Amino acid sequence: MAIELSVVVCARNEESSVAEVLTRLRQTFPTAELILVDNGSTDKTTQEASKVAGVVVVSEQTPGKGTAMRTGARLATGKWLMFHDADLEYVVEDSAQVVLTAMRNDCSCIGARLVAYDQVLPSSWLANRLIQLLLRMRTGQHVADVLTGTRCMRTSLFNELATQSPHFGIETEITRATLQKGVRIDAEPVRFFPRSVDAGKKIRVWDLFALMAQALKR
Repeated sequence: MAIELSVVVCARNEESSVAEVLTRLRQTFPTAELILVDNGSTDKTTQEASKVAGVVVVSEQTPGKGTAMRTGARLATGKWLMFHDADLEYVVEDSAQVVLTAMRNDCSCIGARLVAYDQVLPSSWLANRLIQLLLRMRTGQHVADVLTGTRCMRTSLFNELATQSPHFGIETEITRATLQKGVRIDAEPVRFFPRSVDAGKKIRVWDLFALMAQALKR
């Protein structure tokens, strides 16, 4: 029987949350192929992920979210591909509507983050708005959330994008390249509870330069 959906979760030092995220993804998508890409963790991420039944756990030692995402995508056998972060910033179950919309409308769909203003990190909010503006200048289109960690598209489309970003620029690169291919990007709300750097947030202010470069790339 052909697999309809592959879910790729990239993780680096997420031992405290990865098993719960994978378990909830398995409950949300019981027939999906579930792939965990451990990106050079120095904690027990791999061991915790391996406790969840039916999860394919692979290692990608070359650092970078983009590198890990491509590793997972190469292993995916499903017709559709969803990426989801390994932490609990996102309400996992909200991703079900993201997948449903992508499949129903035959498009790319992102999870547009819903976050209370007293919780949002100002730097994150400003970065997202800046990248949205640059993408609109480049493509003439508005995307609800450029930097979201939840997105679903056809596996064949992701492979056609031939992404190259090694690190956090990957989200912006995927968005820009998808729009440049003429594929519509729909959005569904996903609840989001941002964590601090001390709690494990990995993206930094200097990553903004890579995001800007990807937004403006032809």
